[in-house]
Amino acid sequence: MIKAAEAGKNILCEKPIALTIEDADEMIEVADKFKVKLMIAQVIRFWPEYVKLKEIFDNKSLGKMTSISCVRLSQTPTWAWDKWLLDSKRSGGALIDLHIHDTDFLLYLLGKPLSLLSVASKSFLKYSHVFTTFLFSDDVVASAEGGWDMPDNFPFTMGFTANFEDGAVEFNSRYQKSLAIYQSKKEVEYPEVKIELQASAETGGNIADLGGYFSEIKYFVDCVENDRMPALASGESARDSLKVVLAELESIKSGKLIKL
Repeated sequence: MIKAAEAGKNILCEKPIALTIEDADEMIEVADKFKVKLMIAQVIRFWPEYVKLKEIFDNKSLGKMTSISCVRLSQTPTWAWDKWLLDSKRSGGALIDLHIHDTDFLLYLLGKPLSLLSVASKSFLKYSHVFTTFLFSDDVVASAEGGWDMPDNFPFTMGFTANFEDGAVEFNSRYQKSLAIYQSKKEVEYPEVKIELQASAETGGNIADLGGYFSEIKYFVDCVENDRMPALASGESARDSLKVVLAELESIKSGKLIKL
């Protein structure tokens, strides 16, 4: 990344931004020094169902949020070159490679948590299944479960259940109708959120399933073309999410509640 910045190239970097705060700070400083745009691909900020939840949260159409639970489950990622994902020294393990998606979204939605408590199961992979409870301002309680120790025939699953004063919003990637809005004495609403993008003849097929990946890249390209900083997924926000995930690791190791 640093060499790209020194060459004057704008940068869309895969998440996580880094494995340490020191490295993240250096990346941000170098991008600023060479006046290039740095965006971290925290794709859940662009995923259609999560975008809809953010819209409901912001416009308060269901009132104040009271709690939210997030889940992200994956087969063990044995497909990576040299099995580098399974080496926590190179990938950060499930906590930093997988679970960070939901931690990042919670920060994007609710701001910095006041405190957190994390535990992790002890399996053949270190910290391969993480459970965290967060307390945010306005007494919003959040939980996030992330694991990549599922059997090889277990389908990838991501989702959330968000409770509000006047209803609830549920997302499960395995449902045909993936997003549902529940309000008392009303019919269940299933908003259409899928991004439909017909591929060109040169690429063939339909790439609608790219969903948030397409939106993420389009946003970055728009920022570059219009000379705007990618504030929606900045290096600073990614560093803040990394800092919270590292606090989760501290909680796992110490068994203690961490105040932030």
